[in-house]
Amino acid sequence: MSITRRFLIAPPLARLLRRDRGGSRVTEGHFPNQTGRSSHVYLDGETSSLVLLTIAGDGSPREERTDVPRAHAEALLDVAPGKVDYARTRLHAAGREIWVDRFVTPGPLDVIQVAFDDDEEAARFAPPSWFGPEVTSDSAFQTRSIALQKLPEQPEVLRKTSRKPRVVCSFSRQRKQTIPLA
Repeated sequence: MSITRRFLIAPPLARLLRRDRGGSRVTEGHFPNQTGRSSHVYLDGETSSLVLLTIAGDGSPREERTDVPRAHAEALLDVAPGKVDYARTRLHAAGREIWVDRFVTPGPLDVIQVAFDDDEEAARFAPPSWFGPEVTSDSAFQTRSIALQKLPEQPEVLRKTSRKPRVVCSFSRQRKQTIPLA
């Protein structure tokens, strides 16, 4: 079972990472919840899929992805009542992939996602100083909620100016290398 923790990130740092590392545009179209399941269509570059989320017998979430032709995904997106667009920058740090998502639609929001293999690994993770407040347990910051409801109120992300230059230099020097998390 994969566990994902989500954090806010200062918008200037998210823009810098996007400019320095590039990324891809992702569009998701979410459909209203149904009893015991939810679904959405996902488009990322040439990849398009229909995603079904259910709850397994042990209470854990289960995701099933089915590749669909691009034209079908676009047709589903046209009828989806909730949509989000974001630019995703993928970074590799401490042996794992980190996603920096810069939401464009329905409005500006910058979020970091870090995936873990299990609860213990997620609990041991100490976010580095350049991560903002954690929003994992706040459902308003889940992509589905943003798509179907509204953009959440954002707390002021702390900007630690004494740390920022070192982080920026670290990203610039290690353009294609692994970035340390702490």
